Amino acid sequence: MSFAEEAEQELIRLMIQNRNSAFSRLEKSNQGEAIVIKFLDRYGEPTSPKHLAESLNLSSARIAVVLGSLEKKGQIARTMDPNDRRRINVTLTECGKKVAKLEKKEMRDKIVQIFKQMGEEDTKKFIELTAKFVDYSQKLSRKEEDVGIQQGGLEYSTPEKIRKTTLQGIEMFMTDDEKKTIEENYTLTTQKVDGKEVDVYKLDLQDGMTEAKLADIFDLPMMMLASSQAKDSTDAGEAKKILDDYTAISKDAAKAQQLGEEAAALGEQAKAAGEAAASATDMATAAEKGAEAQGLAAQAQAKGAEAQTLANSIKTANDAMPTKVEAAREATEKSLGDLGSNSMRTVGIQLTLAEYKALDVNTQQIQTDYMIKTVGDMMAFITYTMMIVMAFMMLSMVSIILPRANVAAGRVEEVLETVPTIKDPEKPKDNHDFKGEVKFEGVQFRYGDADEDVLHHINFVAKPGQTTALIGSTGSGKSTIVNLIPRLFDVTGGRITIDGIDVREMTLHKLHEIIGFVPQKGILFSGDIASNIKFGDAAISDEQMKKAAVIAQAEEFIDSNEKGYSREISQGGTNVSGGQKQRLSIARALAKNPKILIFDDSFSALDNKTDVALRKALSENIKDATQIIVAQKISTIIHADNIVVLNEGRVVAQGTHEELMETSNVYQEIAQSQLSNSELGIEEADFFQV
Repeated sequence: MSFAEEAEQELIRLMIQNRNSAFSRLEKSNQGEAIVIKFLDRYGEPTSPKHLAESLNLSSARIAVVLGSLEKKGQIARTMDPNDRRRINVTLTECGKKVAKLEKKEMRDKIVQIFKQMGEEDTKKFIELTAKFVDYSQKLSRKEEDVGIQQGGLEYSTPEKIRKTTLQGIEMFMTDDEKKTIEENYTLTTQKVDGKEVDVYKLDLQDGMTEAKLADIFDLPMMMLASSQAKDSTDAGEAKKILDDYTAISKDAAKAQQLGEEAAALGEQAKAAGEAAASATDMATAAEKGAEAQGLAAQAQAKGAEAQTLANSIKTANDAMPTKVEAAREATEKSLGDLGSNSMRTVGIQLTLAEYKALDVNTQQIQTDYMIKTVGDMMAFITYTMMIVMAFMMLSMVSIILPRANVAAGRVEEVLETVPTIKDPEKPKDNHDFKGEVKFEGVQFRYGDADEDVLHHINFVAKPGQTTALIGSTGSGKSTIVNLIPRLFDVTGGRITIDGIDVREMTLHKLHEIIGFVPQKGILFSGDIASNIKFGDAAISDEQMKKAAVIAQAEEFIDSNEKGYSREISQGGTNVSGGQKQRLSIARALAKNPKILIFDDSFSALDNKTDVALRKALSENIKDATQIIVAQKISTIIHADNIVVLNEGRVVAQGTHEELMETSNVYQEIAQSQLSNSELGIEEADFFQV
């Protein structure tokens, strides 16, 4: 048996031992049924209702209610004792045994797991301090019984009667040695209560709790937080695992990039060897160079395959990461709540013990005139003390919250005082039947206080019913161009028109009404799938919503879930994959049936099959809208009506794929780096064919 299992058994024993009045009151709540089930399972059956009431320190009426409820649930059976017709036996049914077994196993597994997390040394200390705490708790409970007997100044004729009455309620939980100890520690004294001298039989605690240091009393309950702290550290461990996963993904990405670069270098070497073979004057040299080229090509292919395997692994890990993060966040939030709750209970226990300590030792007069007089006054004193302490605790919390609130207020104030630079015109030109032709006329743009423009004299036209694509290297200005159309920024030179009307002469509401914009990063909001797709326009019907989902290739994964369009979406869409997030963002843009559709590299997270199906659906169903697509891959826009090639913020060429392959060096370089020889129309030479 491991140390954790031994500690769990000792903890259970201490819990059973510590059945004082406070614990009894807890059992009288909704936990009563569970306590009865556990008692019957642990101490055997059959037993009688009377024995249950005595053993659990519950009233007969309460036991009757609990047993009635359990009998209705089919967890116990009450039968007449065949040997004594006056006795009713209570036994667990098969259902009750299963419930007890399940609860016991779950509880024990949790306790064992917590103790393993704490370690053997801390667990041993926890059990020792818990045993001390149980001892103190029992003494406090006995003292409360004693004070209750004295309440109201009741007169007793003999000490024996007092002793019998005092021990009556607690003797069932005491061994013979404990009973003897209690009897030895009781002393007969005479006190004045309400002006009358009465005999009281008082429990002497001077050799027990009152000899402990106040610091010890405060230290003991702190170990009760160990379980919450262990759980919290478990959740922290889960968070660390997620960070480790992110680190592993980053390392894999770096390795994949390195493999890609090595494959590209080998490809260049293979290309050079192939050219050397083609220009060789004799067959021997040609064959040698050809073999070298094929060997290098095979190495490049192997490196590329390894890089692709890593890329697939990275994609799978990235898709699973949002679910892991959300689960860890929820677990951490719950454990922090448990820790806070247990902290408050611990503070209450500490204060109560300290008050008992003070009343027993420091102020004997209070003990005589106050504590013995009425238990109610004593509880009132404790309550008022707690109110004062809570006020100081709230004050300390306010001192922590105030600086944070001040910083937050500063941020809110900064937002509220910001004057928007994008404004509606005084005389808007919204009353126009827009078709959706977008025209850039000598557009220039620079960000904020930058010294240089990032766009230089951009000129092109995107016509309705056609697809206009923007392609170029990273940082060439593709996203900046499409952000200017819905006026996320305003141009610093030139103009952008829709059907001949400058976008700055339209209200933002009208402009955004005719534009469907899908950003690089798919953005989802908390709610369900339906509310996310209809986010652009509340008037969108269910039929329009479903049609948009079909075009966006989202219908399959939506219908695969039993909740369908009512499936819950967490904030930021952390419970769906990157590809699903992009498809829902595309469906949202399509659902409002806009005149202009802008896709800012919105197909990057889609696999090739979904990418092809989506582009085909767009061409078949979105025939009248103006489509503007920002892309990194030529395969995505190879059939576009007009491809605008960008380089360092300038338009260097535009035309169809075929035209650009003949006229644009920049486009040719991009194509050669992405497309195979067969896609480029280049036939590979067989150097070994005579």
